[in-house]
Amino acid sequence: MPHHPRVARHPDPTVSPDQHTGGRFDRIDVLVMAAIVIIALVSRGFRLDEPRAMYFDEVYHARTATEFLQDWRYGEPHDIYEWTHPHLAKYVMAVSIALVGDDQVVDTGHLGVSVADAVYERPRHDDTGAWPGTLWVGGPDGLTGTRDSGGGILRPVSAPVSALALDQESGLLYVATDTGVVEVDTTIGDASGVRPLFDQADIKDVALAGDGIVALSTDGSVQAWTLDGEPLASTTVDGALVVSPAAELSLVVADTADVTDASAEAQALADITGDDPAFIEERLRSGAPFVVLSVAPDADTTQAISDAAADLPGIRVESRTLVAVGTTSPAGVTLLDAATLADVSDLPTSHPVVDMTLVTSLDQPTLFVGGGTAVSTISLGADGPQVSDPLTLPGPVSRLVWNESANLVHVATRTADGRPTVAVLEPNGLTLFADAVVPFTPAALAVEDRPDVPSDPVRVLAIAGDGSTATIDAGSNAWAWRLPGVLAGALTVLCLYVLARILSRRRSVGLAVAGLALLDGMMFVTARIAMNDVYVTLFITAAVTLFAAIWTGRWRRPWVVGGALVGVGLLLGLALASKWV
Repeated sequence: MPHHPRVARHPDPTVSPDQHTGGRFDRIDVLVMAAIVIIALVSRGFRLDEPRAMYFDEVYHARTATEFLQDWRYGEPHDIYEWTHPHLAKYVMAVSIALVGDDQVVDTGHLGVSVADAVYERPRHDDTGAWPGTLWVGGPDGLTGTRDSGGGILRPVSAPVSALALDQESGLLYVATDTGVVEVDTTIGDASGVRPLFDQADIKDVALAGDGIVALSTDGSVQAWTLDGEPLASTTVDGALVVSPAAELSLVVADTADVTDASAEAQALADITGDDPAFIEERLRSGAPFVVLSVAPDADTTQAISDAAADLPGIRVESRTLVAVGTTSPAGVTLLDAATLADVSDLPTSHPVVDMTLVTSLDQPTLFVGGGTAVSTISLGADGPQVSDPLTLPGPVSRLVWNESANLVHVATRTADGRPTVAVLEPNGLTLFADAVVPFTPAALAVEDRPDVPSDPVRVLAIAGDGSTATIDAGSNAWAWRLPGVLAGALTVLCLYVLARILSRRRSVGLAVAGLALLDGMMFVTARIAMNDVYVTLFITAAVTLFAAIWTGRWRRPWVVGGALVGVGLLLGLALASKWV
């Protein structure tokens, strides 16, 4: 009987890959590749929208994507923040935001009451119990609360309401009525939880600031009160329309009663700070018991003032809580000390200020101020208040609100063709990148969210003066700018399987490589974060995979080889267009 030599089931590992034979791709490989893609998409896409806001280097890449969208969608070019690498990955993110960002109205309704102002009280657990979220609206019909969990409508205040200010931590709501301000304990929900604080007629806005409350009247008078209803100070700001909490800021202040020689002290302080001595002396002689002389001194200046204390009696550096008053004529923002209402700084803007919202998630607390057809920012950092150049919107601005969970600012405005809409601003770059058209002009905006529970939905509630409501899905933008990276990450794992399969001719080796890629922490993270690394990795891996098919002789026909080489060049060009490597 003739002897037939035994044929090895696996190729000799000592033979170079281009001499391997066998290992043809078949239907099993198709099923394996499909499974690899599904596993990669599921594992990398699970809860992709968390966190809702930009994190890590998304503040470079996703932010730049929104800056491209401002130009593409609204015709307003924006300076591009991230220029270190080519822009292909950021273009892809921008397209994804435009296609699946989902800034749109998902529900409409009617509250059955007229509305002047609204706030959303988040669900909370404290020593008084567990409380569901509540939308509070105030207007001519009084104060009305609607619990997330149902259970009826709350009406603790029947008097006409003009403005609301909420302390989220304590659940205490401060309500400006036609006769003054009352405090509402929201855990009670009826008139028994209402406590009158102080009487003041014609209030049009209120704000919590430090340990007190500041009320703005229609005649421009501003009054500060303690939370127990004790008056602190009053002043008048010409053209005032809105009041907002600001931030704590380091100030050079003076108790004028302790100043012994205003002229000498003004000159001594000016020598240290570089400020105008005449301005300092004027404030020291103003007759006010407490004045602000300079804003945000640096550490060296602070130390110099401390060292010169003997020559500056009554003058010191102190951290003070501020309140901001927006004005229309003259247009700008006046910063006041919240306790004494002493003038801190007058900041002119190129547009009137009809509404403001304070954003505390940036490098320094920042006021977003809007009016006319523009929005500007006022940063309140260690270098003192700084006003940005305005962002021009397609229509007039009426309301602003900060979405803390997604770290976005929503603005009630109009589209270029005049339809009411709620625009979406990326706060780091003051960038307009999306909007949701609503069926009415909003009288109030409120954000329904829970920053401490990332999985909770995020919605913006636009509310008309007649009580009509429109609910906007505001939580999908992060999902949109990360989605292309998940797809690229899944395709990268697929390419690695095919590459290993080509080089080794063994399905088991391909499975091992794909399995390691699926479990690799770095590949997992880069696929779930809006950066350019996953894109350049995909294109390089795909290029090497195509070239391996040529090099090992799998593809021999000239037109196939030529097409594959063109593909390799295109893929390497796409890699170069994603990141310098």
